[in-house]
Amino acid sequence: MFGEGVAIELSGYQVVAPFDCIIEQLYPTAAQIRIRSAQGIRMQIQLGVKTETMMGNGFRFYVKKGDKIPRGEPILDFNLRKMKENLSSTLSAITILNSDKLKALKGNYLQARAGEDTLLFLYV
Repeated sequence: MFGEGVAIELSGYQVVAPFDCIIEQLYPTAAQIRIRSAQGIRMQIQLGVKTETMMGNGFRFYVKKGDKIPRGEPILDFNLRKMKENLSSTLSAITILNSDKLKALKGNYLQARAGEDTLLFLYV
């Protein structure tokens, strides 16, 4: 891990922007996404375990590096069935890379729906 965060078991098909952000880094294999908020909070989304072995198959990006994305907008779609067939785990890490800038971080340990529920509460 690179900082504090949560691990989630995927159940849907899409990653949406958790807050207004800039896309800092995208891996063509869809293994990782790094975003930054206007307040400077940097988040990494790691989809599944060893996702790079799928070489991007089953993933569709809506964004590119440098894009400014509003909260709730799609970042990428993923094919969960393909991920389950090809990966040892679909457990996905959501990590705050500079969690030292936060006063606190609190995870929502119930089911969270993309674009509808809050997964992490960040106290700046």
